[in-house]
Amino acid sequence: MRSSLSQSDRKYLDDLLTWDSSRRRLDSLLYNMALVAGGALIVCAAIITVGRLNDRTVLSVLVPGFVSGLFLVGLYFFGEKRLRERHRLAEILRKIGGAI
Repeated sequence: MRSSLSQSDRKYLDDLLTWDSSRRRLDSLLYNMALVAGGALIVCAAIITVGRLNDRTVLSVLVPGFVSGLFLVGLYFFGEKRLRERHRLAEILRKIGGAI
């Protein structure tokens, strides 16, 4: 028994396949840039703090720099996971489309 896809389902699949072929590389580049920026932010905050080690510098430089850097690194990990899952789904849809 075969069921046909609704118009909104077809549009979603077309959008997913279009995204995979055109935008996936750009999204991956942006996530990689977030990783580099997060790492650089953590390292710079640590270097500045070591140069002027006092309570004020730790609270005003190290803590915000470290938290912001961790946010960017987390953005990378969750974003790359999302990209891998969507790419895999697009590959499966292409295989199914070729088999039908």
